[in-house]
Amino acid sequence: MPDHTLLGIKIWQRNDKNELTQAAEAESAVLNTDGSWQLKNIRRSILGEDKVEVSTAAEESWPISVKRNLMDVLLVKPDQMSVGELTTYIRHLQNNSQNTQIYAIAWWRKLVYPVAAWVMALVAFAFTPQTTRHGNMGLKLFGGICLGLLFHFAGRLFGFAGQLYGVPPFLAGILPTALFALLAVRLIRKQEKR
Repeated sequence: MPDHTLLGIKIWQRNDKNELTQAAEAESAVLNTDGSWQLKNIRRSILGEDKVEVSTAAEESWPISVKRNLMDVLLVKPDQMSVGELTTYIRHLQNNSQNTQIYAIAWWRKLVYPVAAWVMALVAFAFTPQTTRHGNMGLKLFGGICLGLLFHFAGRLFGFAGQLYGVPPFLAGILPTALFALLAVRLIRKQEKR
């Protein structure tokens, strides 16, 4: 939540053999001043060799050092984060062996944005009329706007496809810009031949 309250917390503990030894579920948690979390309404299951012990508690302190600024990241979509925030959060996810795909794709797309601006300028240049005698100026303008929208949606589509099919984030972030760069060069050459 925006006030750094967590809801519906699930905690799993594993041993050295990566076997589940304990599972806990808490209704909510608030951040203490010392960096720990105060869990409320906890239900814990301890898995033994041949039995499961279940216990409940009204409140319990959970000593884990998750920084407040890292929690702020969860409230923001990856496309709205800066490159620095994405880098920090990707590093945190990697350290905890979690999936970084969506954030890595957003990171690469942010790095490609300056190049994408130049590519879109090239595409726009391909749609500028050579002379004012051509009567299809409105059609060219409409085509350019459609290509700009196609570029935007192609970037989003490659991001989603990258997550869905496991495409490397580098390719999912760079491929739309590279394809439109090739298209821009082709359109400019075609215009020069006229």
